[in-house]
This record gives sequence, structure tokens and C-alpha cells, in this order.
Amino acid sequence: MTRLGWTIPACFNVSADLQLMPGHQPHKVTSPQDSVFHGAIADTASDAWGRRLIARDHAKRRRADPQLPGLTDLDYLLAVDDFSRVGALRLHDADGTWHRTVAKGRRSTPPLIELEHIYQASRAVERGQETAEDLRYLQGKGTSLGGLRPKCTVVDEEGWLAIGKFPSVGDTRSVTRGEVLALRLAAQAGIDAASARIVLLGDRGDEAPVAVIHRSTATATTAAFPASRPHRCCRPHAMRIVATRRSPTPFAPTATRPPRMCASFGAVWC
Repeated sequence: MTRLGWTIPACFNVSADLQLMPGHQPHKVTSPQDSVFHGAIADTASDAWGRRLIARDHAKRRRADPQLPGLTDLDYLLAVDDFSRVGALRLHDADGTWHRTVAKGRRSTPPLIELEHIYQASRAVERGQETAEDLRYLQGKGTSLGGLRPKCTVVDEEGWLAIGKFPSVGDTRSVTRGEVLALRLAAQAGIDAASARIVLLGDRGDEAPVAVIHRSTATATTAAFPASRPHRCCRPHAMRIVATRRSPTPFAPTATRPPRMCASFGAVWC
């Protein structure tokens, strides 16, 4: 099969620790820092900032219902928004229902105009002053990306999926301006770097510089999934994971049976 000048095999490994074979494939955790999932699956999960939002939301729910069990790694994995998830992998139940998705024609990823609202909610989380409403608002907006610093996914004025990187309360210099500068210098040096710019939020003289960085070549149309996009895309759905969860939502587990997970593999192009 040939696409965009590449010769694409009928199937290929999506992770060095996964083999092209049917059936259960165990993953051995070798250190406390190692993920319980295979590498390709672990890469789709939330990282430090996203996990912080998910954990804070669960802690507030647990105060209202002390019977809720603690979160597991599977809960964190399944809490990531389907539309803005990094990478080409999607997760669905055994009955084929996609996790954390929205109805056709709708999206959970906010437009750029909501950037200040997201920034203020993220700022409240950093200061430990967030409300339950702040956390509900940030679900799917700030849980999909890796890294320690506060950030979100937005759709800019031209329909491009972008990362919004916020200043942190502990910053002693403008980290966001520095990142945009580094990307522009890389582009001028001939390196294929993401397009980036600074968007100023707040009142004149007290603006917060937010770095808005395009996510690869994906637009809000081409990054949507088969049920809601034309038959054209810039990335494969390399792997579909069937997960049997122990909870009705990633933020409120209720059952006591441990989670199970199985997977089927294949390159699916559209």
C-alpha cells in the first residue's frame, strides 16, 4: 500500500514491547516510575499536569462520597479526551463505544476565545484554590497533554488544533516567551519546527503571555475521528484498544473488581 509517497506494510508494530500476535500480552513493570501499560498505550495517557487535574477532581468527589475507591492507572488513561488525545490511538469498550467522545457535530475542545477562562481555571488549580466547577470545566481541555506545566488544547481562529501553554505561578522568567523564541529560531535554522506565537491575556500592563503552538498539521476537521470527519486524514488509527473499565466514568470508580484490558492491533487508514 502506498500513501503520500511511502510504502506502508499491511501491519506493523506500534510499540517495541508489543508483538504482532493475537491474545493477551503481559507487561512487566521494572521500576516504580514505569507505566503499567505497554509503551504505545502509556504515551496516550495524561502526564503530570493532566493527572493533577484528574486527581483533584476525584478528591472533591470523594469528600462527598467517601465510599469511592482510589484512582488506578486505568482510570487516568481513560480520562483523556478522545478528540484531543495525543497520538493515533483510540480506546473503546467491548461493545465498541469510544471513551470520552462527544456526539457527531460537537466537540469538547474549546475555541481560542476561551483561552483566558481556561487560564484562570488552571491558575486556581496551581494555587490550590480551584472549585468543582473549575475542575469540571478543565476536563478534556487540560488532561490530554504531557508535561508538568499548566497547558490546554484549543482550536485557533483558522481551525488548527493548538496547545496553549500558560505561565506558572512559580515562574521567575517568561518561560512561554522563551519557548516560542526557541521554536522560531529553530525554524530560521532550517529545522522543521511547529508554528508558535504569544497571545497576551489580561489587562494592559499585567498581561499573561500564553504560548499558542500548532499541533503538527492537524486541523479540527482532520483531527476528528471517522464518525465525524471526511475520508481524509494525516495520521493512522494504528491501534484500537478494547478496555473493560471498573468504573462508569474515569472520575468516579464504583466497582471493586480489578480492571482488565485486552487489545487488537492493526494499521487502519482512512
